[in-house]
Amino acid sequence: MKATADGRSHGEEFAANYSPSLFARLKGPVSIIRSFTKPDLKRVINGGPLTLELHETVFRTEEAIKKVALFVKSFIDMGGHQLQLNSVNPETLLDAREHPEKHRNLIVRVWGWSGYFVELSREYQDHIIKRSQLMF
Repeated sequence: MKATADGRSHGEEFAANYSPSLFARLKGPVSIIRSFTKPDLKRVINGGPLTLELHETVFRTEEAIKKVALFVKSFIDMGGHQLQLNSVNPETLLDAREHPEKHRNLIVRVWGWSGYFVELSREYQDHIIKRSQLMF
């Protein structure tokens, strides 16, 4: 497929929903929500969902959880409607692909739906692994 204006290069996968494309040049999660909420999302059905992957370590301390809560509040204050935050670990995903018997209960967000990682096709698994390697 040809390149698109959202930062996706020729041959790369499409982004999940209204989120940035994989490998788009980003300056961190705050810059993403600033760009994402710049258009008036009131006229967009469901507000245009934004999906971001956060490393699982973001949720390990009370201070880190408070920062995530402030991030979510900022998203809403800026006019965002739907924010899908996923807590992932790329190493776990890679291990699940190689050893599915050890990760039967691993559920991941794909786009507008969730599924058991080990039951997804290789293409979906690869896409989710790529997203997790670009996370914040």
